[in-house]
Amino acid sequence: MKEKSLTIESRRNWVKEGMLKSVGDGSDTLFWHNIWVGEMPLKEKYNRLFGISLDKEAVIAKMGNWNQGVWEWTWKWRRNLFAWENELLQELIKELQTISLKQGQQDAWTWKYNQEGKYTVKTTYKHLCQQHTIGSTSGQRIPTKDNLKSRGLKGQDDDKCVLCGVEVESVEHLFFKCEVSWSIWASCYDWWNLKTVGQGKGWIHIEQHTGLVSRGLMKEMWIVIWFATIWSIWLWRNQKIFKDEADSWERVLELIKFRSFYWCKTTLCPDLVQDKWRSKPKEGHKRLQQ
Repeated sequence: MKEKSLTIESRRNWVKEGMLKSVGDGSDTLFWHNIWVGEMPLKEKYNRLFGISLDKEAVIAKMGNWNQGVWEWTWKWRRNLFAWENELLQELIKELQTISLKQGQQDAWTWKYNQEGKYTVKTTYKHLCQQHTIGSTSGQRIPTKDNLKSRGLKGQDDDKCVLCGVEVESVEHLFFKCEVSWSIWASCYDWWNLKTVGQGKGWIHIEQHTGLVSRGLMKEMWIVIWFATIWSIWLWRNQKIFKDEADSWERVLELIKFRSFYWCKTTLCPDLVQDKWRSKPKEGHKRLQQ
């Protein structure tokens, strides 16, 4: 049970999964570590080659040279390649031929769940719902206690919410109705100097949450906070089950601030100021004050 839940957690890094590097000249993209060709980092797909590379931390631009306007890859290994490793290299080179570097063009982040490559709340929410997260009927696949009990899994006699210990732990209760999780939501609203009442369903909750902020960039950041809060409550719930000690809800709020700052800075506003974000988020960047 513990192993299964932790595996589910490990697959929920939706920001990292959704962000791709659109390569220009390759000067700002790590060759082995970033996802820029294919569906995973090259260090994972070609881990044998990565293990013997002398350029483990190199950006793409340092992995070759321009020769009369044509890009040529160069390789540095800590030893000669075995025959089967050379076959791996040829496979890698073939995959790299699907990408064309562009001299003088800066690398950029793109959002892979949008055809235009731009992060939007709509495409993010749609993706998360399809991936069995919150807000749709597929959200009922989340391994809350009521779902596990309905599947007949052993050891589910206690179906009470891990956070409050009073009501049955369902998706709607855990994330939206529980008095403990609501204290976290309420603290987030206080953080942004907003007032609202709780709602018990994912779609209604996110629509109400989104409607509290009307302006463009600020609205997109506010929706990121919704996802950060959902994710943080789920991690906290599992922490209480699988670890001897768990964070306080005040600590969870700080983690929400940290995670939302990181996600917003990565996907929406690279110049966001962390100190301002933690105390007065609307002053974290001049674009938020317009």
